[in-house]
Amino acid sequence: MKREKRVLFIREVLESWLEKNRTVAYRIKSSQAVALWDRITDEYISAHSMAVSIKEGTLVIKTDSSALANELAMKEDAFRADLNRRLGDTVVKKIVFRSGFVKKKDDTGDPGEKNEKTPGMAALKRIDTTVEGIRGQELKEELKKLFISSLKWGRGDDSGS
Repeated sequence: MKREKRVLFIREVLESWLEKNRTVAYRIKSSQAVALWDRITDEYISAHSMAVSIKEGTLVIKTDSSALANELAMKEDAFRADLNRRLGDTVVKKIVFRSGFVKKKDDTGDPGEKNEKTPGMAALKRIDTTVEGIRGQELKEELKKLFISSLKWGRGDDSGS
């Protein structure tokens, strides 16, 4: 009897594995929620705010002015709906806007040129925390590469979201 060979796509394998490991899937989607903030906002908001963290469904956004924090808080429902739609799940239950220092984006280089971003230490630590529960070292390393790549090109085309 011949054994039927089936080609498995990496997406199928990952989806199946994540379905069995819901905690890791939630961590991944939580990290994606933080990373998506700049993609769902316009250039001005992106330059004057940043997603800081998410814990137990509460996404914390830091702004550089209390007026902006107040304005964004009035649009919380729309931001939350957009994030959850892009994530394909209800990950963000509440968004908290706080005013404080926001490190400005680097404006060097030609405006028409897409600069490759280098993930900072905080982003790399979030990625490590996200994948720490994965047993397979090879899968863990591949997911890390995927997350780092998505951070570098995070401001790209939204068609894949």
